[in-house]
Amino acid sequence: MNIEKLFSELEDAYSEVSLNLDEPIPDLETQIELNYRKKSATSSDLKSALDYTAMIEMEYRIDGVRNFKISALDKLFDHEPGTSLNEYFKIIRYDPDFIASSDTHNLLYGFSDKDKPEDIDEWLNLSPLAPALMYVAFREVPDDLPESIRFVVEMETDKGKVLRDTSQVIQFNR
Repeated sequence: MNIEKLFSELEDAYSEVSLNLDEPIPDLETQIELNYRKKSATSSDLKSALDYTAMIEMEYRIDGVRNFKISALDKLFDHEPGTSLNEYFKIIRYDPDFIASSDTHNLLYGFSDKDKPEDIDEWLNLSPLAPALMYVAFREVPDDLPESIRFVVEMETDKGKVLRDTSQVIQFNR
């Protein structure tokens, strides 16, 4: 499956979910808006779209991320089940496309920043607010990857909430 098509399907499914939204952070929203407009001013496609747009809806979370771990339910790469496999993955997309600090509520990386952290540990060291969506992928698909495997993604917030999801069995075509 094409990765852009997968993103589109995931976004469609996500947008159908009814959410209880967090309280806004006005100072952060101002920073996000200014950065978004800065990027838009340099993009001819978005500049013309902004001429007709009065308001852009965007979700963000106010909980910080304390820990983020990707593991497998079976032994993988000589790692026991439940062991962190973060070193094998990179962040390929933030949605919305910014990173804000949970400590200061300041924008650290905005829409106009092309080079955002890909390394999970580097991202965690920023004490980020939890992204609404974040996509990860293998840094490099290993040759010894089994044909099917189940991954667990776990995120702990700075308020002690643990969000955990197990992927369905993923079939890798060789």
